[in-house]
Amino acid sequence: MRIDKREYKPEPIENIYGISAEKAEKNSQAATMHDRLMKSFGSGILKRVYPSYYGGAYINENDDYVINIVEGSSDWEEDLELRIDMSNTIINFVKYSLSSLREERDRVAQMVFDNKTIFQDNFVGFGISNRLNKINVYVNDTGMEIQSMLLDRVTESDMFRFISSGKIELHSTDLYAGGDIQEGSIAYRAKYGNTEGVVTAAHVVQYNNYIHTTGGTSIGQCTSRQFIGPADAAFCAISNLNTFSPTNTIAGSNATLSTILSDPPEGSYIYKRGHGTNIASLTSGYITDDDYSYYAQDSFSLLDYYYLQNLTLATYDSEIGNSGGLIYRLSGSTRYTVGVHHGKVTAGALYSKATNVADTLFVTRY
Repeated sequence: MRIDKREYKPEPIENIYGISAEKAEKNSQAATMHDRLMKSFGSGILKRVYPSYYGGAYINENDDYVINIVEGSSDWEEDLELRIDMSNTIINFVKYSLSSLREERDRVAQMVFDNKTIFQDNFVGFGISNRLNKINVYVNDTGMEIQSMLLDRVTESDMFRFISSGKIELHSTDLYAGGDIQEGSIAYRAKYGNTEGVVTAAHVVQYNNYIHTTGGTSIGQCTSRQFIGPADAAFCAISNLNTFSPTNTIAGSNATLSTILSDPPEGSYIYKRGHGTNIASLTSGYITDDDYSYYAQDSFSLLDYYYLQNLTLATYDSEIGNSGGLIYRLSGSTRYTVGVHHGKVTAGALYSKATNVADTLFVTRY
């Protein structure tokens, strides 16, 4: 275990595709360590309880796993050593706990939403920088006037940082993981009880409606759907397994998707697979914010807004048709199930975590 104050800085998006095998493997080992720590806190966001000393975690520019500890905390070292092997971790002391950052982030997001006439459309979303131990505020305009509009209404102004961002674009439009459907893309196969089906994004299919092949043939019916809280996801039961049988083979390859769910932290290197038209269907990038939240409009309920929380922001490219596509990470020859593509924003792309999808839709990988 090392004590360190170095900061992680994500590589520019144009440089991320040349990542070496050695760097990718070290990054993945750090992500695996994070998975173990998160599982010790609870199996998913709805069940997870963070200790008061925990200030978040991330992977730095050297692909080391860094755990933030709130300054002045006691007994944290003994507790962490019971949860994970601490020999290859870096400890970084911070001011705020992750729980306090999340609580304040949600409070401010609600305040902005409740006062839309004051804030208008300047505020896009709210996340958390584990690297900087701050709340990320994504705005159209980063000028001092916009910042003052928010900072004048909070007590801890140093808790916030502002990031320029455009609006979020949702990408809706042989059932392989990451494959294409008429409405968008498929993430992975799953079961609801004993019913076999596939998971996609909720904004591509309405409850009780059907998904189709790109040729227009009905594949399955949406029997479970969530577009609020920690997931934009839908489960579609396959209508005829003799005709359309979902597999764990990743579209466009002979690679197999693991049924193990992974929840990689900020700084992790991940991949997106989905149906697209211009950009390659397989793209990759780094996670820059693993707790992104914003008020979104469901494609099928445009008069209402829903608070989506605990999404993940990453630097991979995405386009129309990618919605519902597969997010995974690679460790050796294992491709862990990570999430479901949600949409595009100036800073990259957003996805719902597979762990949150499992918790909210009550589905399991198989």
